[in-house]
Amino acid sequence: MFSLIETAKLQQISAYKWLREIIEHHMFKVDYQTPAFLA
Repeated sequence: MFSLIETAKLQQISAYKWLREIIEHHMFKVDYQTPAFLA
């Protein structure tokens, strides 16, 4: 059970990093949409 929780945490962290990369990519491309992504 503990290993399942740890795996879920790792997946959350990698998903968060992936999401941040997308947000940063959009920030460079479309600046005026940035507040909508961060809100």
